[in-house]
Amino acid sequence: MKLKKMCEKGPSRIGKAAAVLVVLLLAFGACRKKAAGADQPEGAAAAGRSEAIILQVEGRAYSTADFESHLQLNIGSDWKSLEPGALSRVFDNFVQEKLLLARAKARNIELTDEERAAYVAKFKNASTIPGADASAATIDETAITEKLLIEKYLETILSTLKVEDAAIAEYYDAHKKDFLQPERVQVSQILLDSEARATDLLNKIAGAGEEQFRAAARAESRGLEASKGGLLGEFSAGQLPPELEKAIFVLKTGALSRVVESSYGFHIFRLDKRFETRLQTLADAAPAIRAKFIEEKSEALVAAHVEELKATLEWKAATDKLPFPYQRNESL
Repeated sequence: MKLKKMCEKGPSRIGKAAAVLVVLLLAFGACRKKAAGADQPEGAAAAGRSEAIILQVEGRAYSTADFESHLQLNIGSDWKSLEPGALSRVFDNFVQEKLLLARAKARNIELTDEERAAYVAKFKNASTIPGADASAATIDETAITEKLLIEKYLETILSTLKVEDAAIAEYYDAHKKDFLQPERVQVSQILLDSEARATDLLNKIAGAGEEQFRAAARAESRGLEASKGGLLGEFSAGQLPPELEKAIFVLKTGALSRVVESSYGFHIFRLDKRFETRLQTLADAAPAIRAKFIEEKSEALVAAHVEELKATLEWKAATDKLPFPYQRNESL
């Protein structure tokens, strides 16, 4: 059983290019075949049908079919229920991606066979595309490698980004309240199918020490953590279902709970340790602060670079041919 919630996880250290792609690009490019002609959109050529051309970048044309493939791969079939404003922002990202791809190719950014194979395998081995409902096996390898090509190009732009230690320390001093770690408890459990079995086992191990509890968990519990002696992990208030929190947080260190029923079954909890509220040190907080700064700087730098590409590359978006009323983002 896994009770930890996503909010338990702290800020992660995201790679600079990947952090920007999360903000400015969707996860994958549109799934396309090689173009049959210079002025025929690739998706339409592959399908043998005519589609409205909605974007041209440096002589390369993209159709409504290409954009719909992009939506399907990145969002899944739910994209059909999106409002025009949301679809418009996805199209903006689609344009940005194709501008970056054009510049990457113009700068002769290349992928080694090893890079390409490893990247393709990463997604082909997935059961589904993250965030979408398409099978990974259906993705055109060209779409995957073009995504990697963009990431590699972005790395050349972002490689000089730095965050000074003084800036990190200044941020830490100004936001110390954000680095207060709340009271936490380390919890173990035994999970059983019936209340009768749980009550009987609780009577047997009442007053037992930690080793006896862990031995009982390994032998009796049907929870996924049974092999670890029932160790669930560390939790702060709000990370567990309310009915479980009420039984756990009132316990003294080393004490066992009453039998607690939930949708998972019948629990016997043990409070292993209690950690008081404390201020995270600068050394501990620094990685998350650095990642925050890098992501913000990366986003700003790439956004500025995209604007430069819009001013220097030959491109045209035919938003009037989109299958929805395009809404311009006035904040840009």
